[in-house]
Amino acid sequence: TISAIIKKNYPNIDELKTVLSARFIFDPQFKITINDAVIGIDQFEGFLKREEATILDNINITLTALSSNKTAKDSQQHGVAFWVNKRLVGEPSWHLNKKYLADGRTTMAKQYTIIVQTNDLLSDINQDWTAFKENDRMEAVYEVVESFTNDVLKEANAMKNDDFKVYANKVKNEFK
Repeated sequence: TISAIIKKNYPNIDELKTVLSARFIFDPQFKITINDAVIGIDQFEGFLKREEATILDNINITLTALSSNKTAKDSQQHGVAFWVNKRLVGEPSWHLNKKYLADGRTTMAKQYTIIVQTNDLLSDINQDWTAFKENDRMEAVYEVVESFTNDVLKEANAMKNDDFKVYANKVKNEFK
């Protein structure tokens, strides 16, 4: 818990929410509360999209895409984070078993987080909660996560390209 009584130079609350959320939102054990307001993934400013999927008829997952809107120095807090029974499995990563979803050095990898929530993978977690076991069930889950992640990154890339085109046209028109 970090608390302070501030008498002057108040921080911008929205900026504080954004910074703290982008840094710690991937971990369900880390509760972010500012002025008695809890910031969860639904209240996160960079919420992009959510989908639900059922895999192999008995694995229900919720996939949520978040963007920090600012590029971090590294991708340590970004990537795919798995929450099983509201507990983080391993660390967020762009590497799923034998699949690389994004290069951790890229701008996008340092900005986006995919959160996969489920209560149906307890039997697939290693005893130390650092990773999942290698099996067909997890391969099926990874395929769905890969498809969702690819869609999110393609959409983000398309938006950036559109923004660049608007900017380029504006600059072009200024020089006429």
